Amino acid sequence: MPLADADTASYEAGEIAAFAAERPVTAMRVIERGGELFYGGEVEVFVAALPRSLGKHTFLRFEVKCRKREDSPIKNGHHAVLSAHPYSLGWCHFEPFKPPRLESRSNLNMSHAEESELAGALAYLARLDCDYWETSHFRTAGFTDVGQRQSWDGQRDNRRGLLHLLGVCEDANAYKDLLMRHPSVQKLLTETEKRIIRIGSADCSAHGKRVTVHEQVVGEAWELMTLAVRQALAGPHKDGERWVEGKLPVHSKVDRIYRDLLNARNRSVVKQRQREDGPREDW
Repeated sequence: MPLADADTASYEAGEIAAFAAERPVTAMRVIERGGELFYGGEVEVFVAALPRSLGKHTFLRFEVKCRKREDSPIKNGHHAVLSAHPYSLGWCHFEPFKPPRLESRSNLNMSHAEESELAGALAYLARLDCDYWETSHFRTAGFTDVGQRQSWDGQRDNRRGLLHLLGVCEDANAYKDLLMRHPSVQKLLTETEKRIIRIGSADCSAHGKRVTVHEQVVGEAWELMTLAVRQALAGPHKDGERWVEGKLPVHSKVDRIYRDLLNARNRSVVKQRQREDGPREDW
């Protein structure tokens, strides 16, 4: 669910430069029924971007929290999925929900992590079976290394209207593999390889011809599809109720995201080639 769409009615304008560090939002659940993935409705979570310190390192950590209740649909080990929209920004990340820390930090033997470089310290944190900072009644998924967007030369990076999408699911990696094996996903990859897939909102070029995928983009199809699958697990960027109530499968969202990514990437490559080599009838 887009974080920008969350109910913020209780956060009235306050003092200048003052805002809540933590706020409630909703995340879209992804559930499995009969071997098929669906959007299962929204669940309340809390999000915060907080400065954290470990030894000599200080970094900003984006945290997703849920109350540690028996009836919560989010359990220890479930995943939070954080993605950016527009999808062409090209990044998405998974992190597991962990229980709060119940023992003293001194018992965790963090001296090696505190002395390591930042990447090593973050890797050590990722291996802990509890959240290093949470000691209360919340499960926490902490994003300390969300990685960079896909780096493609000439890719347009339009940050106006940027949203963060947030989903939750039982096992993001298993669900990703399930979607990658889905017949509809395999069909899209086959159509891309054969260069017969239809892309773009109108499915046609300005001259009335069907858009042909550039051969360079065909070679990137698997990477683009993997990204589309991951992004779909973060939930739809709009009309969430329609996806839930209509019982529309997640692979339908994958289809839409993939075509958008393919179209954006194809436009970028074609424009780049035209600048270098001049226009051609068919790539």
